Amino acid sequence: MAVPPRWWSMEGFPRVNRFEWPLRCIPNVLLGGRFPMPASNSGKQYLNGHYALHQYLYSGEVVIGKRNFEFRNGDLTITPPGVPTVYDLPEGGTHWCINFEPVYLLKEQSVFRLPLYLPALGAAAHFGERLRAIADTLRPRKRCKREKELASVSAGVQLQEVLLLLARYRSAQEINQPPSRRSDMALDGIKEEMELHFQRPFNIATLAASSGLSRNFFAARFRERFGMTAGGYLLHLRMEMAKNLLLSTTQSIKEVAYETGIPDPHYFNKQFRRVVGMSPSLYRTRNRD
Repeated sequence: MAVPPRWWSMEGFPRVNRFEWPLRCIPNVLLGGRFPMPASNSGKQYLNGHYALHQYLYSGEVVIGKRNFEFRNGDLTITPPGVPTVYDLPEGGTHWCINFEPVYLLKEQSVFRLPLYLPALGAAAHFGERLRAIADTLRPRKRCKREKELASVSAGVQLQEVLLLLARYRSAQEINQPPSRRSDMALDGIKEEMELHFQRPFNIATLAASSGLSRNFFAARFRERFGMTAGGYLLHLRMEMAKNLLLSTTQSIKEVAYETGIPDPHYFNKQFRRVVGMSPSLYRTRNRD
């Protein structure tokens, strides 16, 4: 267990359990790079005035505030500003570090939450490449003010995408991972078939039969792999198409319903209201101008 030195005290520091961040925000990335961390730094206190995202390329233990975490090669942590960090490292190595702050914060703005420690599991290389890209972006080829501004904003957009990915896939198991089971390959094929032909009538029993899986196993595995039922995903595809047609064409609601694969306009209206939260006509009026 990471043990702080005797002179160091946790008193006065709150127990921090999670990271909260604005949903709509471009972070200001202050620095990014791959830095060394020798084992001799065990017990040393780090106290940053900004948020810090780390990906470790070594193993050890860390105390963030009053929370203790054991991490492995590839895992990530997020440290809020003003929260002390102490490491216990059997061996040193290097880590990716991104220091950042929000450009603005609004009290009423929606936020998303992440734990302070995120095991990367099979997505370690994926996140490593993304953090490397952020660090590389911060080094503009030209030193003029305009290039620096473009680099700063681009790095912020990339970091926000990383944070949102972490929020969506906390276990990091689903990010850019190849199918690990034969059933996954079958499900990927069914998903692609739905994406290409979502206007057609689909029957869940038929989809399950096409995948070679039992209906119950198909339903459970589809939801596990993609985060929603097969029927829910099909409805999502149809509603996205409907929104596109409502905004980009002058087609009637009845015509839009037919093109999305729901020929009954009353049922289409009902489903659109359930998914989008308003009628198709109101959605068109509010978002078209």
